[in-house]
Amino acid sequence: VGDVAVPRTSVLKNTLDPRWPADEAITLELPPRGHGLHRGLHCALVCVDYDMHSADDVIGSCALPLGRWLLDAGAPLAGARSGARHEFDEVLLHNGRKHGRLRGVVEVVPSVFGGTSK
Repeated sequence: VGDVAVPRTSVLKNTLDPRWPADEAITLELPPRGHGLHRGLHCALVCVDYDMHSADDVIGSCALPLGRWLLDAGAPLAGARSGARHEFDEVLLHNGRKHGRLRGVVEVVPSVFGGTSK
């Protein structure tokens, strides 16, 4: 957002129950935050129905509590550890109403640049 590109998954056509391949992953590289913990850090996920001839329709959105899972400056948060996989199953909301669920996995991977987490 801003000067940063927003990561996107591939488009899955003609399905009401999309399932992405297990090897399709989005990587977010996060800088250390002043050697403090990312306690309140969340990642907003927005699901959109792609329309070729009109504006895309937002299906719903949710927020993942990344702060629970990330490592920051080598200090674990709430039992997070490098390589730890965290499954999520979140309700998608649109205009305050439930519009389905989003399930997936977040994996915490230390950056090769040191001091950052993915």
